[in-house]
Order: sequence, then C-alpha cells, then structure tokens
Amino acid sequence: MSAIDAYADALTLALCEQVSIVAYDNHGFKADGLLAALDEFDLNAFVGVVYGSGFEAQPELLNSIAERLPLIGNCAEVVKNVKNPLTFFAALQKQHIAYPAVSVALPNDIEDMVIKSIGGCGGGHIQNLDLATTTLDGTNYCQQKIEGDAVSLLFVADSLAIEPIGFNLQWLSASADAPYRYGGAAGNADFSSAVKSQLIKAANALTLAFGLRGLNSLDAIVRQNAGREQVYVLEINPRLSATLDLYTHAMPDVFEKHIQTCQGNALIQNQKKANTLSKAHAIVYADQDLSVNSDIEWPKWVKDNPSSYKQTVKIESGAPVCTVIAEAATAHAAKALAQARVIDIQQLLKQK
Repeated sequence: MSAIDAYADALTLALCEQVSIVAYDNHGFKADGLLAALDEFDLNAFVGVVYGSGFEAQPELLNSIAERLPLIGNCAEVVKNVKNPLTFFAALQKQHIAYPAVSVALPNDIEDMVIKSIGGCGGGHIQNLDLATTTLDGTNYCQQKIEGDAVSLLFVADSLAIEPIGFNLQWLSASADAPYRYGGAAGNADFSSAVKSQLIKAANALTLAFGLRGLNSLDAIVRQNAGREQVYVLEINPRLSATLDLYTHAMPDVFEKHIQTCQGNALIQNQKKANTLSKAHAIVYADQDLSVNSDIEWPKWVKDNPSSYKQTVKIESGAPVCTVIAEAATAHAAKALAQARVIDIQQLLKQK
C-alpha cells in the first residue's frame, strides 16, 4: 500500500511502503503535484486509487487520476453534481427533504447567513456573511444558519440502496479565523427513531438521485420544530469520511463493502457490530506556530501525530497537530472524554 498525503503523519509512514507529500490548500490537493507524485509510483502494482477529501472543489482532478488507475469511489461527475448547490438542493427540494435556505446571490437580509465554498470540507471554509467583504463569484454560496445539534450518517451505497454504518454526533473547534472548523465526532450516537429514519430516507433518496457508490456521509442539523425533531440536510460528502475510523474496529468488512460497491457490485447487507460502545475522535489544532520535537511521548490514545523522521516538525498556527480518540458507553460521554484529551495534548505541547 502506498499513499499521497498532505501531512504524512507517523502512522501513515509506518503502514505504507511509499508516501508522497503533496501541497494542500483550501481547494484541496495541488493538482500538478498530486499527478506528478502518482506518476512516480509503479502503477502496475496497484488495482486502484481510494480517495478521501481534497477533490470536492476540483472533481476534474479525479478524471485525471482515473486515466491512470481505476477510481475506488464515486466518479468525478457524481462528485461534481453532489457538490454543486444548484443540483444538490434542487434534488432535496424535489424529494421534499428539509434543508437550510440557500442562495447563489447575495440576499437582502444577511441575518443568520453563512458563506460556504463550493466543494469545501472540514468547516474551515465557512464564514459568517459580511456584505462589506463578501462577493459571490460562482465558487461559493450563502446558506441560512440554524441552531441545533450537528449530526451525520455514515453509509455505504450501491447506487440503488444504502446500508447505514453509523449515526454520529459532531461538534466544532472554532477559532477566530475559522468559526465553523470541524472539531470531532462520536459514533454509535443514540438518536431517536425519528431522526434516524429521516437521515436514512435522505441518504436513500440522494443515492438514487446521484448514483452514489461506496462509503459516503451525510451531514445535517437536528432541531425541534413544532414539537418534533426535524432533520435539515446540509451536504453529502461523496467519499471516505473521517467518521469511518469510528467503526472499522466493530465492522471489519466495511472497507471491503466500499470496494465491492464501487466496482459495481450490489450491496449485501450483512454487517454485524462487534460492540455498541461509542468511539470518538477529536482534532487537536495548533493555537500558535509550533515546533514539535521527535522525542515527544504521545499517549496511546493519540494518532495522526507528526512524523518522527525529522528532529523537529514545524506546524503553523491553525493547522492540525494530531487526533485523539476515546471510547465510552455513550456518544456524549465519548465526546466529553475526547475533548478533555484535546486539552491534555494542548498542555503537553505547551510544555515542549
């Protein structure tokens, strides 16, 4: 197994025979650098390319990859259509699925509106709307901001049907520059049957509308509306999601399902969870420019820590440092433990 990555953390280096580091910005991987890195590999040694984030804003890059190796994931056209607000929210409206109001033109009333980059991921691209500084140029759009619980559904699809893998509680790690930055998620969340059924209905409808295959995730907000829990769909992430790692320990064949459905095979729904514990992860971001020494002793519950082949790793303020993980009986307990561990790592970094 080989990897192309923006960070090349210690675990990636340990698991892969070859790792190439490619520059990454708000639009994803730098296309020229990624293709050059891919061409350095012996492509005859691989059956395909599995991809995660970094392509939603530039789905045409997936076509360039597919010219070299088969994609094990949604094709470029599917990604383009899902991330296009005009086609995506039109599909939601057609299926009578609730979503926060959107606009590709600046609204007259900017109260409770945010601006999002088309194809953005991780929440770092979302900003509160300010008419003095905001222009809409075809690369972004406005969306109503609604209060509620951030949730997601990880599912696998075969273009006709889905299998729910897990329901997740999500939260932010806000900063001054990125008020909606992704903070983490806790799996096996105990949502009500009404919330679960709405998430599943939306995932099924969108799978049929766009022909989704493999692992995908659906992000939504849940809030009380006229005495009932209402799900408001925000987006589909048509690729491997960060929440996948919350379930691989309990569902060892979930990645095999991704491969099989992406290769055109029908979904076989036979998943059996090994346990019902909630696993959570939380991102530790640098709150200032850091120099992380290679001799730092990371706790066992830390992963994605900076690679140790250098004596010192430079990390810019606002960039991710590592991920902490936690397990507990409930999603809320796992979230609390993960957030406490984020604080522990921040204190550890300050001591260094």
